[in-house]
Amino acid sequence: MILQIITAIAVALAAIWGLVWVFVRRMATWKPRDRTVKVTHADTHTITLEPGKYAGDPGEYILLLPDGSARVGRPTVTGTSVTRDILTLTGTIPLGVVRMSPDPGPTPDIGGEFTDVIIPSPAGEMPAWLYGSESASWAIHVHGVRSSRLNTLWSIPGAASAEHRSLVIAYRGSPDGPGSHRNAGLGYLEASDVAAAIDFAVRNGAERIVLFGWSMGASAALLAAEATLHRDRIAGIVMIAPTLSWRHVMQAGAARMRMPKWVTAMVKYSITSPALARLVGMPAPVDLDALDWVSPRGRLKVPSLIFASRGDTNVPFDLTARFAEANPGMVQVHEVVECTHGWEPN
Repeated sequence: MILQIITAIAVALAAIWGLVWVFVRRMATWKPRDRTVKVTHADTHTITLEPGKYAGDPGEYILLLPDGSARVGRPTVTGTSVTRDILTLTGTIPLGVVRMSPDPGPTPDIGGEFTDVIIPSPAGEMPAWLYGSESASWAIHVHGVRSSRLNTLWSIPGAASAEHRSLVIAYRGSPDGPGSHRNAGLGYLEASDVAAAIDFAVRNGAERIVLFGWSMGASAALLAAEATLHRDRIAGIVMIAPTLSWRHVMQAGAARMRMPKWVTAMVKYSITSPALARLVGMPAPVDLDALDWVSPRGRLKVPSLIFASRGDTNVPFDLTARFAEANPGMVQVHEVVECTHGWEPN
């Protein structure tokens, strides 16, 4: 009888640990999201997709092909198909399932001429792309989890039009960043890499810096703006689909996955615990209070611009509204039409 009780307890604990591990994995993994569409017809000018998730999302996207890529335009949606113009094409478009990417292009030269640079950071040598000529005004672009620095190239033209030199970084854990490619640190750990990029910019003549943060990259940018020794040079933060409170994002994620509330409570406890964080897949414990810009009032000290969508199921739009309310006069919100998380610039 005692053995049966012990076995039942062990099985229950294993099931709980498994749920927590799965939740953390989905939240912090670097594995790219599997976003695909089905091609039913293609000619030299247009492509037809089967209706479904992502196929009809507004904006322009890249289709990743076996031998190249296709950039496709805005959708024309009917009841039975989705048609898009082909804007650029390298390779051959096959019929069937292909991956759809929100990146503006498959290579960094889509952002213009650039130089590869290396930035010393606490995680090791951090690669970055440097765009533009010498300037006292810089923009530092910080991508989110489950993406790469290619995704941030959407913001290069805007920065260039404001005569900002652009630095696009690959921080710890990211596909081409330093360190082990374990789960992300939710921006809490990555903030020191963003601070290292700020140091690099200052050493190379930056007097005014605007940070661009995407999703989790916004968390890292916000923390770095607080922690850097060059706070007086941070002129503003531009955020796309920002994660402004990981507590609230986890609660929304659990509801979306129909997981019981106690799973969220266990995840929060585990990822903040020095004893448990690594056991559930985190590279180190994180501080959820430090990652909350929604609850405290007046925490934000630099002007910010946010692009967000009510179609975002990963980061509820309500968080952006609450962030703006908590920091009156400091936040401008630009609401984008309903779209997938992080696809606002498309």
